[in-house]
Amino acid sequence: MSAGNSKAESTTSYRAVWRLGRGRGGGSLGCAIVAHNAINAGRPVLVADGDVNNPTLSRILDPKGPNGIERPRNAELETSKTWLATALATAISRQSSIVIDIGGGDRVSEELANEVPLGDFLKGNGFIPTFMYFTGPERDDFDHAYRIWSSSAFRSVDSILVMNEGLSRTHSKQADPFKWVRSDERYREMRQAGVLPIKMPALTWSDRRTVNWCALLVILSLWPAD
Repeated sequence: MSAGNSKAESTTSYRAVWRLGRGRGGGSLGCAIVAHNAINAGRPVLVADGDVNNPTLSRILDPKGPNGIERPRNAELETSKTWLATALATAISRQSSIVIDIGGGDRVSEELANEVPLGDFLKGNGFIPTFMYFTGPERDDFDHAYRIWSSSAFRSVDSILVMNEGLSRTHSKQADPFKWVRSDERYREMRQAGVLPIKMPALTWSDRRTVNWCALLVILSLWPAD
């Protein structure tokens, strides 16, 4: 899997935003909101939906549109590797950032990471990598996000923990479904390592302007300002 020089350091200001963790629809929606705000702000960005079995992102942003990347034919690892290399090469040729949503329970992402550290791979191909870890308030959701983050393949890059309130099983507006997460030692470990938490309220696509993530990424210096 190669879209360029995998050993070189990034020399551009283009960002590769990679979604990880269990979003159950919220992950794809979060990717769409980031891309939507970038498009509205006039920033060049492509949207790559590699989730063959649940192409939610493609239903929101057309992969055949001006900001789209054609979806892979199947979920096989070799197909995904070729698709990813092509998507990154397209973004490089267009001098564009890219939002990547492979989904599939992160199986493909982790299999790719077993071959090459993804952060180093993205840097070597001219991108500033950002991993967005989505989690609901259920313990197995956070366990999954932490396990991926703690692996060496996903460390040492800009990272965001998106806490999706829309996945809460309780609907009390007074209760904080992530209170237990914030008191967890693993959460504190992530914060000490520089992971930035973002609260994602329960949203639909029509609510996309409620959370201007692109503006937040600029403020946090995670998305290059114009």
